[in-house]
Amino acid sequence: MKFLFCFFILFLSDVVYAKKKAFDDYKTKVEVPEPLYIDLVRSLTSEVGEWEINSLFHHTQGDYGQLKWAPEVEFVLFDGTAIEFELPMRGPSLKTYKFAFQQRIYQSKKLNQVHGLQLIYESNKKFNASQLTAYYIMAHRFSHHWSLIGLYGLKTLIQNYEGLEYQINQSVFYNYSREIDLGFEVNFASNGLGEGYVQIVPQLHLAFDHGYKIQFGFGALNDGQLTSPTGTFRIIKEFN
Repeated sequence: MKFLFCFFILFLSDVVYAKKKAFDDYKTKVEVPEPLYIDLVRSLTSEVGEWEINSLFHHTQGDYGQLKWAPEVEFVLFDGTAIEFELPMRGPSLKTYKFAFQQRIYQSKKLNQVHGLQLIYESNKKFNASQLTAYYIMAHRFSHHWSLIGLYGLKTLIQNYEGLEYQINQSVFYNYSREIDLGFEVNFASNGLGEGYVQIVPQLHLAFDHGYKIQFGFGALNDGQLTSPTGTFRIIKEFN
């Protein structure tokens, strides 16, 4: 609760101050940080030729000691158009193959917003159990420091249709500087039958020279029955 209260006070003070100053270059570029747990296929403002490699590491107390991790590579084919290949792992074992496509569909520097679509195909190693997820993405910068990004999606099984799972990822960021971002991410998923989860991930993003970044967060996950502490870490190398 103290974390949320501090975010609220910072937000109010910055919004009041923002009315007294001109928008700077950081804001007009509509640059918004990516969430830690559910990230983008590169930024929606990315340009052709950019690419990156990164890996997510995630642990929940209920995973019985098994670390989830996912190395991936991302390429920007055209301005605002990117693809991704990921290998989700659990401990030493490869669990699935994951492919993603992302397209920017609208950008307004006047409104300080950018919108996009993301499609994710994920399958087991035998390609006989596949899932398809579609996200609508909306990012908005309120001021130089404050920004918001949301991913709103539906997931379904391809081979054996068992209904839809609704997914929402909502994150707010305080951009302390170009090198430091503070964030609060909420992930929600439900199949409408009482099955799903809610996860909160307060987080810190740090950027270094030569395109290196690290992001980490500690939070909690509730699966409808138990609430478990979680730890999430991502290491990134960008080639811009």
